[in-house]
Amino acid sequence: MESYKDIAEKMFSYNLVVYAEDPEFYKFYFKPNVIIDPVGLSCDRVREHVTKSGNINVIGIVDGDFNDSIEHSNLFKIDYYSIENMLLCNHTKLETFKQDIISYVREKSIKKNRLSISFDNNNYFLHKENTKIQKKFLDYINTKIVTPEQYIKYMDLKNIVQAHQKKFKKIYISTLHTQVKINEIFSESETSRLKSKIDDVENVDLIYGSIDYGGYEV
Repeated sequence: MESYKDIAEKMFSYNLVVYAEDPEFYKFYFKPNVIIDPVGLSCDRVREHVTKSGNINVIGIVDGDFNDSIEHSNLFKIDYYSIENMLLCNHTKLETFKQDIISYVREKSIKKNRLSISFDNNNYFLHKENTKIQKKFLDYINTKIVTPEQYIKYMDLKNIVQAHQKKFKKIYISTLHTQVKINEIFSESETSRLKSKIDDVENVDLIYGSIDYGGYEV
């Protein structure tokens, strides 16, 4: 029996197939003849599936992690460590949390360490982790993370953003598309590379804002 992915890639009514860890977010940036796998995959699974696919119109969107390289012509990296960083940097509901992290990072002169978070009732406290970043990532960090603002964009903050949302029972990913335009998701060069790919696909557009379920730009 063919898998959902195999069937989707063979559907002639769709000219582009997109795989991502957070498909419910990225669906707002492509239209109209596009199918985005509704089941989110890990970034490793996205990489594996896209690199092994023989369909040139199958693309994947992956986290930046600590890597700027072009791994495959059909893999596109966001200009953040992860989507949690994108959420932290851009969502208005997390502005206070973001500013608290920036202040803490600036005060403690943190650059090469991850953070952890603890809670006391509705108060939260940030802590510098002592676990060192792997040596192979240090050149990237020294180049990309110079300011506290760059720290919240490119450092691994997935765990503390997830913990904050879980604690306060506020999940903002469903409205992130209203806060971020496509050229704020990817670097300038990666946006250009993605646009070039989309331009080669018939009847598919890349939305520079985003669209809601009714098809209206927001």
